[in-house]
Amino acid sequence: ENYAATFPNNGLANFFHATFKGLSALQMTNLSSMRYFQYDPSRGSIIYKTYAQGFPIFNADQKGDVAVRYTQTSEQINFSNTNLTVPIPTNQPAQTLPATATVLNQLAAAGYRTSQITDILIG
Repeated sequence: ENYAATFPNNGLANFFHATFKGLSALQMTNLSSMRYFQYDPSRGSIIYKTYAQGFPIFNADQKGDVAVRYTQTSEQINFSNTNLTVPIPTNQPAQTLPATATVLNQLAAAGYRTSQITDILIG
């Protein structure tokens, strides 16, 4: 948490620039694989995620995520001390992903309400 930082108030572009500057200041070894993932205007935060071959990496404990948030008094950067690395299999045949409708049908069959599903991401 940086209490000397001030909330970037000159527009969204400056906000995004400031959060990436905060991320860069961490000097993480996997910074080249970090990408913008999500903006939450209600919290004043941006989440950067580790990507592998163009896809975001999801896991239960958010290792590889960096959340940069500004409050009225500070800049808060939350991240794991563990730098996430993911082996990408290169000697396996290409995989065909199921259609979105198929995935939705499988989720419905498993008991999920498809009316409550708002987004599906490949990761």
